[in-house]
Amino acid sequence: IERKIKEHMMFNELKYFSYNKNIFHVFLCIFVYFHVFLCIFMYFYVFLCIFMYFRVFSCIFMYFHVFLCIFMYFCVFLCIFVYFHVFSCILMYSYNFLLFTNMSKI
Repeated sequence: IERKIKEHMMFNELKYFSYNKNIFHVFLCIFVYFHVFLCIFMYFYVFLCIFMYFRVFSCIFMYFHVFLCIFMYFCVFLCIFVYFHVFSCILMYSYNFLLFTNMSKI
């Protein structure tokens, strides 16, 4: 009976972690695609800055620049989030591996 209880607890724990990992992964994929879009946009913006440097620096361009700077900070936050996700995935996979090896020992 004790063995069955341990198996059941480990199985539930494994299900819980894999479910959370999947949700986290979906959100991360959405953020990564958004980040790629943002990077393409930033390259376009750099080109625009070089072009505008030789033109009159307008007020609209100034607002656009501020708006993009806010996005840049968001990009930095996103990169930190991606590194955190990679680290947590490594931890979760190693935890799942340990869980399976422990289940086989029971």
